[in-house]
Amino acid sequence: MGKYAEFSQKVLENVGGLDNITFVAHCATRLRISYADGSKINEAAIKALPECAGIVKKANQLQIIIGPQVPDAYYDFLEVSGWKEGMNENAVNVPKEKKSILDLIADFFPPIFMPIMPALVVGGMVLAIRTLCVNYFGLDVSSGTAQLLTCFFNAGFEFLPIYIGYSYAQKLKLQPILGMFLGGCLVCSRYQSGVVTDFLGIPIEQVSYGSTIIPVILGTTLIYFLDKYLKKIIPNAVIYFVKPVVTMLIVVPVTFLWLGPLGTWLSTYIGYFVTFLMDTLGVFALPILCALCPYFVMFGVDKALSPLGIELLATLGYNNITAPQNFISNIGVGAVALAIAYSAVVRKDKVKRGMIVSTAITALCGVTEPAFYGSLISFKEALLGHAIGTVIGGFVGALFGLRTYISASCPGFLTFLSLINPETGSLQMVWYAAITAAVTVAACFIATSILIKRSESKKAIAG
Repeated sequence: MGKYAEFSQKVLENVGGLDNITFVAHCATRLRISYADGSKINEAAIKALPECAGIVKKANQLQIIIGPQVPDAYYDFLEVSGWKEGMNENAVNVPKEKKSILDLIADFFPPIFMPIMPALVVGGMVLAIRTLCVNYFGLDVSSGTAQLLTCFFNAGFEFLPIYIGYSYAQKLKLQPILGMFLGGCLVCSRYQSGVVTDFLGIPIEQVSYGSTIIPVILGTTLIYFLDKYLKKIIPNAVIYFVKPVVTMLIVVPVTFLWLGPLGTWLSTYIGYFVTFLMDTLGVFALPILCALCPYFVMFGVDKALSPLGIELLATLGYNNITAPQNFISNIGVGAVALAIAYSAVVRKDKVKRGMIVSTAITALCGVTEPAFYGSLISFKEALLGHAIGTVIGGFVGALFGLRTYISASCPGFLTFLSLINPETGSLQMVWYAAITAAVTVAACFIATSILIKRSESKKAIAG
């Protein structure tokens, strides 16, 4: 037994016992216990425990704030309580409150992304350091040092389907290794080399799945439904080895043949939509694209837009669409993350606040995934705040005719050199970008802060 054994026993007693628990998990700082009957929860007793820094109770789940030692508390609680995955699955829950789409999104993603946040933070921060050294301190981008630092980023992001597959399968109460296995197939070097061209004569589209999340989520969802069906028909004597083999023999080809390419199909048509916006809406197009940009990244649409930026540089000598869009959106994500970190709902949780601040810094430097998946997507107010702030920043950028002259990955505060006109050496766009950035940061921070404060005020009045 660990140091949280007594704490775990007290928590077990005050959540209504083992029979009232339907699921147990943890994020960066909280022990999350889902329950069947909320009337059996003794919130006051749990709050009084010295290890408890606060609780949040919503949607049939009790979140006990512990801090960075939460993994120790989690494993001690599992040992003390005896809870196992699949227990009390048929427990009758109390009626759940109706939720908006944004609320459902906010509840869906955190359990998937929070366990993998350390990898994203490390990858993002090290890439930001590499970019800083290359742009301003003369580090040769082809040097061994730069390449090794890039490996940090690749380890955090290129293998994202593996991490997502594991955590999402765990959320679905599957064997996590199955989701991880599917993710591994998607980023397998043999597939990436282009030799996997068909399955049983059916052509397989050549798509790069590194850093994507939608294909592995769709595939793991299929595993969930197939797993439930196979449990009913496979004899217990052989289920241990037959079920996973049959499951993956079906899911992996289906994901490569149909589920994965769905993202590519979506990317293609959203690319058409972006072109349509630029052709018809003029100055109004950039604000809209800035607000939508994080979702382009989420669905892998940004990869479909990359050729557009390359084509603009080749034909016009500058990029006035995708680069400004990414620049404004990225620093907007960073500003929103800062607003969350310094809001009343997070301020007291020093560990969580520190984590969010670090992801905000990486976003301001151009790497947004840690901040977006780690904090923004958990707050509907943050998503709205980003949209409001980047629309305002987008208008400013569009009025200035903001553009970049060279291709730069991860547009943000570390890529200002791409704004210098290589023919004239003019810094005009640098100044325009600085003004645009200042407006975007201020608008996103203020809008998010106001929305979060309003939301907390409404909850206080309702409570």
